[in-house]
Formats: sequence, structure tokens, C-alpha cells
Amino acid sequence: EARALFDECAAIARGLDNLALVAASRHSLGWVALQQGAATEAVALFHEAVELQQRIGGQAALIEAIEGLACALAARGDGLRAARLFGAADSLRKQHQAAMPPSDYVLLVPYIQRLRSEQGPGPFATAWAAGEQLALTEAIALALEGAEAGTGVASLSPAGTSASSR
Repeated sequence: EARALFDECAAIARGLDNLALVAASRHSLGWVALQQGAATEAVALFHEAVELQQRIGGQAALIEAIEGLACALAARGDGLRAARLFGAADSLRKQHQAAMPPSDYVLLVPYIQRLRSEQGPGPFATAWAAGEQLALTEAIALALEGAEAGTGVASLSPAGTSASSR
């Protein structure tokens, strides 16, 4: 039922040309997919959320989307990339003084702990540290690696108006 509601929310938000609401619904749907074991779907949804947040400039929400993507990548087996994204997100939170909400902490910690265990402390720490060195644009590029073109956001412009109406 949650999937249907978030899909409906995204459809309504698209109709209203509300990028922030589309991004939030895709982000939430990414978590639903991840919790239901659909890691590949979650990766695609978080890619879309990252792309949208980049376009609208929502720093805290962009960091949260990167963290969600890192969890999905970890669940899909792309551990070192996930660790780099976790490191990047941690560094971006510090740079932007964006404290992690406790509810996010509870979601992320199990993925980080499992990832550290699977990758081993050394490789995990090395990848995390490499992520911490990334500039925002580099972190976004890493996050969007492998994202399919045409995720459904092209119909909305950064200003929130339909591109087709220009």
C-alpha cells in the first residue's frame, strides 16, 4: 500500500510541477523498495531523488538521498562505492552543519555496520576516507554513476515549470 501511495504522491506532484515533492516521494519510495528487498529498484529511485535534489538545490535532502542510495548500493552488493558515498555524505553533513536526524541514524547504521563487516575494516575505512575527500559535485557524480537517462524527471525544469510549456 505504501508503494501505491508514494507513486500517487509523485504523480500528483508531477502534475503540479513540484520537484521537491516528487523528490521526497521518490526518496520515500526508495526506502520502501529497500525495506522490501528490492535493492535494484531502490537504487533507481534514489538516483532519481539525488538528481532532483541536485536540480532544486536542497542540500540536506540531497545528502539524505545520497545516504539512501549508499544503503541501496550496499544491499545490492556494490560495497566500496556505498562506503565512498557514506563518507561523502558524512563530510557534506559536517560542511553544511546538517546534523543527521535520529530517525535517519536508525535506518543507516545497520547498513554501515554490515558493509564494514563485509568489506573488512581496512578497505571500508579507505573507501569511506576517499568519499570524505570528494567535493559536492564529485559526490553527486559518484552517486549518479550508472543512473539511466530519462528517469522521468526531464519533464520538469529546475524552476518547477513544465519544460514543454516553454
